[in-house]
Amino acid sequence: MAAGFADRSRQTGLVVSAMTNPIPTEKPVKQSNEQRYYDALKRIAKHYDTAENLLRDGETGYGLSGEETLQYAYENIQGEAACAIRGKRRPKV
Repeated sequence: MAAGFADRSRQTGLVVSAMTNPIPTEKPVKQSNEQRYYDALKRIAKHYDTAENLLRDGETGYGLSGEETLQYAYENIQGEAACAIRGKRRPKV
C-alpha cells in the first residue's frame, strides 16, 4: 500500500498546510486617485470594442444579439467607472 500524504509528511518531518503562504508577500501599494481614474479610463478606451463592432460581431463573437452585446458592454463600462470612484469623495474646485 502506498504511503498517503499524511504519512509522507510525518516521514520527512515537513508540515504542510493549505493555509500557509510559502512566499512572503509585500503589502500592496495604495494607488493615488489620479492613477485609479487614469487606469479606468485607459481600460475603457483601449479594451472595449466600438459600438459598430459590437453590433456587427455580437452574434458570432459573443453568442448574443448586437443590441444585447451593446447593453452588456455599457453595463461593464459603468461598472469600471463605479469601481474607479468607489469610496472617493468629489474633489473640491
